[in-house]
Amino acid sequence: SSTACRRTPSLAHPDRMHLNCTTGPMQAHSRLHALTLFLLAKSLTLCQSSATAGCSASSPEQCTSGNSEADTATLMQAKLRVGRSREEHLLVESGQRRLGITSEFSNVNAHLMADLTTPESIGPTFEKQFELKSADDLETLHKSVAEALQHEYGLVTFSSPPWGVETDFDGVEPPYRDQFRKINDTHGEYIGQNSVIMVSSNPSSMLQGLDWAATGVQSALGFGGSGHRVSKEEAKTNADSKHLVLYINFGECLYFAHALANVLPRVTSVLQGARAGNYKVSAVVPSSGRSYYSQNTETILNKLGVSLLEEPPREPHKTVLVSQVTSCNPHIKKLMQQELRRGFVEGVQPANCEKHPASSGVFLSRAHGASNGRWVAGSDKLEDKFETMGFEIRDNLKDVSVDELAKDLYANHCIVAGFAGGNLLNLVFLPDKARVVEYNPSRIYADRWLFVKALGLDWVHSVPTEGSIDDAEATRLVQQALKVEDV
Repeated sequence: SSTACRRTPSLAHPDRMHLNCTTGPMQAHSRLHALTLFLLAKSLTLCQSSATAGCSASSPEQCTSGNSEADTATLMQAKLRVGRSREEHLLVESGQRRLGITSEFSNVNAHLMADLTTPESIGPTFEKQFELKSADDLETLHKSVAEALQHEYGLVTFSSPPWGVETDFDGVEPPYRDQFRKINDTHGEYIGQNSVIMVSSNPSSMLQGLDWAATGVQSALGFGGSGHRVSKEEAKTNADSKHLVLYINFGECLYFAHALANVLPRVTSVLQGARAGNYKVSAVVPSSGRSYYSQNTETILNKLGVSLLEEPPREPHKTVLVSQVTSCNPHIKKLMQQELRRGFVEGVQPANCEKHPASSGVFLSRAHGASNGRWVAGSDKLEDKFETMGFEIRDNLKDVSVDELAKDLYANHCIVAGFAGGNLLNLVFLPDKARVVEYNPSRIYADRWLFVKALGLDWVHSVPTEGSIDDAEATRLVQQALKVEDV
């Protein structure tokens, strides 16, 4: 027997290809597909090298460092990513193994964004455009969404300038790497982006089976040159229903880490506008988007005032699509934090994190409860050292409700420490000025770092040597978590 594979376009990103494999008797076509993929990958590597001056496998940082946004876009189009696993996709750069996944679900679809101009013959479209340059502009976002909901069809488009960040993540891969540009050894920036929210009186059933970022979703919602709209009578009935349905669908969108990084920030972009219009809000996630479903993700949606559906509702409703809202936008991430606090800790007194005493620390263990393990031998020594210093050790997080954890982190903890992974994304519940301490021996992409920068938290990042942690290494790692002013 053998593994037979075929190359198929990604629904989320039509310019990318996925490798789908099944096990069975060796067939000639499977060998041909394998050879074709190998040659295609080699060809694209050569194309990428020639398309970007100075870019090579030995110096990948030159592929983005100092290049214009146009060069970055050229490089983005030259990339081919196949065989991605749920979280532990291996990248080979500069002779190092790195882990990354975030960008797989993050990009806006340039083909979709280019086809939103809707002829008058299809029908009128409310359009609102503005710049999201600071947190103050979020009020414009809320008012624009509320205004769009007063029309049968509306587009809320906003642009964001480049966002400069300190690259203090010890050389691991930045998240949304294809939107990131290195400036120098200590700083980089996320390139300016355009985002759009589509509000439609077409029912969400018209998107059934489509990835939420696939080219064609705009037409199904009644936008673009090929847009199709329901009858005026049905459109009015749906518009008058006061029921807004978010359509969300990509392979693992309810997996806790992917939801926090790439779904919930986008969802929160429309919530305040919907509340202003007294809308009931639901989210439909079909079965194709429910692999690695997390109950915590559904709990968060419910706390945000969003009910989770598996099928489009049959009763009248409007549809909103937020797949083209840029996830790495710091103001959108900050908005998500505000909505989470509204849902989970409203009325709870936050911990005062002007200082970070060890007694305010919590270590989120991966010994039990983490879906992918990644247990590091000797971690028990590290946990013992932290406990001796006064940290609380939280193990078996799968048995702790997200509601309980959110309130505990917000009210009692100014330091959260742990190994890189989804556990640490609970940092979104920390009080202001808290500290995140990440140990990253597997060199997982720096997703937590991006949240820290957007939310204004303190950051300590360490890449311990791979292998077992002994007493001396455990002591060193604990010392990194505390600063002189903390002791």
